[in-house]
Amino acid sequence: MVVGAERVKIHGDFAEIEQWLAQSAQDPETTINLIHGDPEALEAMRDHLRQNTRFGVDVAGYPSILRL
Repeated sequence: MVVGAERVKIHGDFAEIEQWLAQSAQDPETTINLIHGDPEALEAMRDHLRQNTRFGVDVAGYPSILRL
């Protein structure tokens, strides 16, 4: 996990990321961008996190540019 200047990078499975987000001090308006993994896994993670957290979750697509 890397945290700095309101940017966070984490790695984990569904349960680990869900748990981390539940304990996070991140603003609920924060959008979570999934950027690495197989397309099917990213879509499943997105759907899971949308249903089980208070955050908006998107899958970044190629060639998306994310402004941090």
